[in-house]
This record gives sequence, structure tokens and C-alpha cells, in this order.
Amino acid sequence: MEPLTRQLVSERVELAAEGLHSGPVDLVEVVAAEPPALVLLDMLGLQDVDVPALKAWSRESLELFWGWPDEDRQLELAHSAAEFYGWLRKRVAAARKLPGDDLFGVLVELGLSDEEVCAVAYFLLIAGQETTTQLISTAFHRSIGRAVDEPAAVVEQVLRKSSSVPTWRRVTAAPVSVGEVELPAGEPVLLGLTGHGGPADLAFGLGIHRCLGAGLARLEARVALECAAPLLSAVRVVEEPPMIDLLSFRAPARVLVEAVDSGLEPS
Repeated sequence: MEPLTRQLVSERVELAAEGLHSGPVDLVEVVAAEPPALVLLDMLGLQDVDVPALKAWSRESLELFWGWPDEDRQLELAHSAAEFYGWLRKRVAAARKLPGDDLFGVLVELGLSDEEVCAVAYFLLIAGQETTTQLISTAFHRSIGRAVDEPAAVVEQVLRKSSSVPTWRRVTAAPVSVGEVELPAGEPVLLGLTGHGGPADLAFGLGIHRCLGAGLARLEARVALECAAPLLSAVRVVEEPPMIDLLSFRAPARVLVEAVDSGLEPS
């Protein structure tokens, strides 16, 4: 998937560089937002997908399940989740009438129920791209004004210190001691996956909970930094970025930058 990733990101980096001649540019919206979704949809054989709608459904589902919305906001987010689920049901129904080789067709052919197909697709279509957008956004923010000589090393540093998925919820399978705390079986726990000096691999989980997209996420973030490196070294942040700050997801919601040198040219 690297050639497609490089093409998609390069096109958007050029748009960002051009936009800087007119004023500040949001690197999240212009560069980081859509390439991971487009790569995932290509991998899964999915066509005719409204990518901006998918991005909105993804962000709002994360806020619904891992945020602290008040009652009015919960209702808004629930309507968004229902709209997403309705779209998934339509894709499943279409696949049952005319099975294809895309995600829905394959899952239908495997004998999954409508509810099972929707469950797989719901979270795969979110986890397979939104967290990568957040990883790229964080990597961009940390790299602004710097020379990005080793993009892969920057990605590993971000994963180790400020991953877009810093925590995850689990339930103890048996009694266990954590430090001086004794936990019984069935106790809910919140695991810190990043920011504690541990290995970057914890950001993607371990064992049967290992993230299926770990390799792809690393590749996409590395390529994004490679393509954006000249741009990142020639801009400065306009503001302290507002954050996506949920229980298990954290990243800049916006990275607004301006050119340091007005002579910045598109790459």
C-alpha cells in the first residue's frame, strides 16, 4: 500500500503548501485526514463511500463510546452512530443480493449474520483509519520546525510517548497483583499503553489483542512524514492545538500552521 499512500499524501502536501500562500493551513484537515481512509477502502475493495461522512461517523462514534458528552450531545452522537449503522445495513443487504469480493461480500460469503457483518465493519472502518489519522496528526505536530531526518524513528517515538491510543479498557480474567494493589477476577482496569517509557509495541496491544493494522499504521505515518518533511521544516504553529481528549484516544484535532518563509514552494 506504500505507493498509494505516498501518492495520496504527496498530493495533499502540495495543496497545503499552495494554501500557505493565502494564510494558515490546518495540516489535519488538508493532509492527515483522508489518506488513511482512502487506503483502507482500497484494501477492502470498497467503492462509492462518502469519505467525509465516514470521517465524521468515526470521530463521533469515538466521542460517544469514549468521551464524556452531556445528555444533549449524547443524543446527537447516537443519531450519528445510528446513521452509520444504517449505512452498514444497506451495504450488507446489497452484498446478500449481489455478493462481491469487497469486505461485505467476503463476510457474507463466510456465513456471518447481518449483525456480525455490521459489527466487524463498524469498528474496522473506524479503527482502520481514524486512529492512523490521529497518529499522523501527532507526528506532524511534534515535527513542525524540525528537520525530519529519520521518519521511522519519529513514528516510534510518538508511539512510545504520545500514541493516539494511550489507554485501553480490560477486565481481569483471574485475581492478580498490580504493584501493591490486589485485584479480584472480573475487575475493570484501564491500561496505560503509552507515555510511561515502555516499548512502542504496547501502543498496538499484545497477544490476541494485537492490532491487525499495526504494520499499516506505521507505514502510513512514516510515509506521511517523508512526504511532508520539507513542509514541516518551513512552517510554525499558529496556536496551541485543540485536542481530541477521550478516555482512550488523544491527538490534535487541528494543527494550524503558517509559513515561516513566504517563499515556500510546493514540493
